[in-house]
Amino acid sequence: ASARITGASDASILDPVPNDLAPILAATRIGTIFCTGQTAGRLYRTYLEPRLDMPCTVLPSTSPANARWRLEDLVRAYAPVREAAETDRRP
Repeated sequence: ASARITGASDASILDPVPNDLAPILAATRIGTIFCTGQTAGRLYRTYLEPRLDMPCTVLPSTSPANARWRLEDLVRAYAPVREAAETDRRP
C-alpha cells in the first residue's frame, strides 16, 4: 500500500505497509502467489504470509538490472507459473 523508497532501489525501502490481500483471496480462486524478485519475496514472507497462510514462489526480478539472464534460464525459472496455470484449469 505504501513505503518510503529512494528512486527504484529496493535496498532503500523503508516502512513498508502491504496491501490487504485477504479480501481478494477470499473472493477468488487464487491458489498460488508469485513474487518477482528477492525483495518482493522477503517483504511478502515478512508481512503477508503470516496473515494469509499462503506461501509464495519467488521468481527472478523483471528489473532491467537483471538483464543478464539468458532466455532459456528465464523460461526455466518461470516454469512454476506455467505449471500453476496448467494445474489450475478448474471450471
